[in-house]
Amino acid sequence: MKLHPGRDGMHREHTAGAVDEDRERWFGGIEARMVIAVESGWLERIRSTTLYRYEMPPASFRLLDENAGHWVSEQRLEPVSVEPVGDLLEALAASNVELRVTPRKPTTSFMKARRESASWRQGLGGGG
Repeated sequence: MKLHPGRDGMHREHTAGAVDEDRERWFGGIEARMVIAVESGWLERIRSTTLYRYEMPPASFRLLDENAGHWVSEQRLEPVSVEPVGDLLEALAASNVELRVTPRKPTTSFMKARRESASWRQGLGGGG
């Protein structure tokens, strides 16, 4: 793998497949900070589920995976607060997250582009 600087960060040269084309097709021109793809069968569950946000005391947490945003604590903690998120679709939109509802499982090229993007970030030391 060869990494080289680009206009908007580091880029990886690909030697096989159409990964760059797939990434551009699926993620090009997106201003959202994140894209989530779900099968249409999950939409009603997303609408009807009550999700709770637990605020934990931050002092004992350490970053486990920057790419994924995983923080862990090895101590038993009590939440500072627990609140229902409310309308999940509204919360995603307010957080600048693009939700893509697919008629079935996400396509192979979408999943391939997602895996390649994750491995590219891991190659930069972004977690793993």
